[in-house]
Amino acid sequence: MTMTVYRRTRPAKRKQRAGAGRLIVLFWIIAATLPAHPPLCAAETLSGTMRAANGYSWPYGFEIESQEDRIVARVAVNLIPAGGVTRPEIDRVKERWEEGAEGYWSGKFAIVDQQGRRWPIIVDVVFTGRRAHHDIIVRPGGGRSDSLNWNIMDSTTTVAHEIGHLLGAYDEYAGGAVDPESGTVDAGSIMAGTPAGDKTHARHYRRLRAWFMGRTGIEAAELVPLPAPEKDMGPGKY
Repeated sequence: MTMTVYRRTRPAKRKQRAGAGRLIVLFWIIAATLPAHPPLCAAETLSGTMRAANGYSWPYGFEIESQEDRIVARVAVNLIPAGGVTRPEIDRVKERWEEGAEGYWSGKFAIVDQQGRRWPIIVDVVFTGRRAHHDIIVRPGGGRSDSLNWNIMDSTTTVAHEIGHLLGAYDEYAGGAVDPESGTVDAGSIMAGTPAGDKTHARHYRRLRAWFMGRTGIEAAELVPLPAPEKDMGPGKY
C-alpha cells in the first residue's frame, strides 16, 4: 500500500507578509508628503526702539509665541494715573480700552506658509496681572496722546492707535512719525490717528512675521487678511 505524504506550505502567509511590507513602505511615502507638524515657539519678549522719518523715536515691546494653531502677541501695559486722575477712574476705562484695542488688532490677519498652513494672529492687550512691557501715564481730560502718554478721555480708536506703536507700527499721517523707508500715509489706516482711520494692514504686522520666519525656519510666509466674523444678530433678528 502506498502512502502519499502531503507537505504543508504557507503561500498565503508569505503573501500577507509581503502585502504588509508594501503597506508600511506606502505609509512612509505618504507621511513624507504630508505637511510637518506646525512649529511651536516658546514665548519671548521682543523690544527695541522705533525711529521715524521725522526723527521721533519711541520704544516698542511685547511678548510673542507660536502655538499649534495661532500666534499670540501680548502687550502688557501699566497704567499710571497722573495728577488729577484717580485709580478708580482708570479702572472704569481700562476694560473698554482693552476690548476696543483688541477689536482693532486681533484676528484680522494670519500668517500662511506655502503648504497652506495658517496661524491667525491674536493680539492680547493686558492692563493687569502681568509684568508690564510699558509704563503709560494717564492724564486728566482729553487732548493729544502719544505712545507713552494717554488721556483718561481717549477713545478706543486712539488707544488702538497707540497700541499699534507699542507693536512696532509707524504713524501714517502727514507730519507724523512715518516709516523712514516707505513714508506711507493712509487716511483709512488705524495708524492715521483720525476718526475715519480704523483699518489694520499687513504692513502693521511685519515685525511679527519676521519673528515667525526667523524662529520657525519657514522661508516663505505671507500675511493674509482673515474674513470678518459674522455678527450675532440675536434670536429672531435677521
